[in-house]
Amino acid sequence: MDLGIDYILEAGAKAECDIELITKALLMYHNFVRYVGNTPYDPAMVAASALHLSSRAVEKELEIDALVFLFYHMVNGTADNLHPGTMKFSVLKKSLITIICIMQRMLVFNLRYNIAHQYLATFLSVLQQKASHIDGFLEKMGDTSLKFINDFYINKMCLNYKPADICIACIEAALQVHGYQSHLSALQPWFHGFSDVSENKVTEMVHNIFLLYKDKDKMVSSTSEEDDDSVEKNNNTVEG
Repeated sequence: MDLGIDYILEAGAKAECDIELITKALLMYHNFVRYVGNTPYDPAMVAASALHLSSRAVEKELEIDALVFLFYHMVNGTADNLHPGTMKFSVLKKSLITIICIMQRMLVFNLRYNIAHQYLATFLSVLQQKASHIDGFLEKMGDTSLKFINDFYINKMCLNYKPADICIACIEAALQVHGYQSHLSALQPWFHGFSDVSENKVTEMVHNIFLLYKDKDKMVSSTSEEDDDSVEKNNNTVEG
């Protein structure tokens, strides 16, 4: 996994950020990395900048001083030798502010991103109408689809697709994992009317989702009599 992505996930957890803030930070980070190409950059500084800008976008601003301390501690294992007002702290803070400004200009000052999560409830409610005969359908599909969506944004391929289409593909992947597709037979895919994405494109995206997981045993079908758990996932099994 890209070190900067790891920093965002770790810092997001330590700062108790919600999934919307973390996901938008991941998008900003991926966009920045794509923008700079082969130009060297500090992954910690870029990750901290993405978190700060994302926090502003969702109106839950993370203070720059707090991010300096948090990332210094994560990178060095301690922040005991870092104090406000010192030259070291001042340099780190100015460097972070510089990266924030560069990232903001690179994003053309647009901090508003749609993410796949916002479509999940609506899409699942449509499927629920066709799956009322399946016990626990909504809960299992919700949990598994959400995990797939979260993992999808860890990878830079999330920049290649529309948020609604990512949500559709993650739901399709969850349907396959749980073995529900045969119970939802229809003349046309359930997502027609919500997106103009083609069936071939969804198939491609589902394939890419499954490629994220090295250990296919982590994907357990709820139809198994032995185990009806949703997909389990360890961050260490995801390729950057």
